[in-house]
Amino acid sequence: MNYVNKMQENSNLINKEEQWNGFNVLHNEVGRINALELGITSTNVKDAAKPKVVFLLGADNFRHEEIPEDAFVIYQGHTGDEGAYYADLILPSSSYMEKGGVFVNTDGRPQLSRKCLSSPGFSQDDWMILRAISEELGSPLPYDTLEEVRTRAAELAPHLVRYDWIEGSGFSDLAHQPSGETKTNGTPLLENVDNFYMTDSISRNSHIMARCTRELNPVKEFNFKKDVTTWITH
Repeated sequence: MNYVNKMQENSNLINKEEQWNGFNVLHNEVGRINALELGITSTNVKDAAKPKVVFLLGADNFRHEEIPEDAFVIYQGHTGDEGAYYADLILPSSSYMEKGGVFVNTDGRPQLSRKCLSSPGFSQDDWMILRAISEELGSPLPYDTLEEVRTRAAELAPHLVRYDWIEGSGFSDLAHQPSGETKTNGTPLLENVDNFYMTDSISRNSHIMARCTRELNPVKEFNFKKDVTTWITH
């Protein structure tokens, strides 16, 4: 942040008069951002009582040590990645290509998607699975259609139904209020993604992404320009 603030001193990084914002943050885990959009926060497992039941809702990137050995693990997801290996019970759900959805892109615009494939086997949309579980628990959720689910989401986060519209957040005002020492300490900026081609359960199970990992990932730092002839020959 100190480095960003330094850039702001001598550049047009943010200019309110021109309605220009060149500052954005991409989170490592988009699912956590989606939850925050709806006002859902999580509790650190270490601070909570030792769980007897762990529900992995599409969770494949997690700290394995946080799951107690004697816990009953339920995995709801698709493609069968890390979470499925821990599961005592697997509830197969549809992937993003197999269901309609609302996604917020990196620009902050909600976008509506439609299914392009049929769900394999007995897999269902996530909301249908949660609706069925709630009924089995004797406390059925009041949603029987996708439209009813989206209506409830719109009550919690109205901006999610304003498709292709960027909702102002005031984040840039908060981000550029330096407090304390603002000198940079010389720490090099490093990529936080080891392998760009395998970052989720679908890409980790893709033969094409495996080939990209093998052939392209080793030269990612050179923008595919250094020793390209030698690399292609090999």
